[in-house]
Amino acid sequence: MFYKEFLPDNTSQVWIEVGFLPPIEYQRAVALLHRLAMNGEAGASLIASILIAATAGSGRTTCSYRILDSARLRRTAREYGIDPAGRTDIELARAVTRAIIAEYGDGTAEEDA
Repeated sequence: MFYKEFLPDNTSQVWIEVGFLPPIEYQRAVALLHRLAMNGEAGASLIASILIAATAGSGRTTCSYRILDSARLRRTAREYGIDPAGRTDIELARAVTRAIIAEYGDGTAEEDA
């Protein structure tokens, strides 16, 4: 089936390493972006830019984030240049997810306010 092609199997380790699991739609999006980038497809940058724009300020999916390791998440946020001070784990997970997606685009994502 088509949807099974984009299950996050090839990128699932990334989420464990960053200390959280985002909603499945973001896991699938990153898996798709990764596959496109690995195949040299020019569309990865455009899709990443669209995803970043679509998720700007969106709080609808915050309940779907699963924090696996808060310390690892906060360390990862700092590595991406995201200040964890005063932010909840969910807010950080959203910002890190956007930063990961942005890596497939032009490399810039506005930090969540």
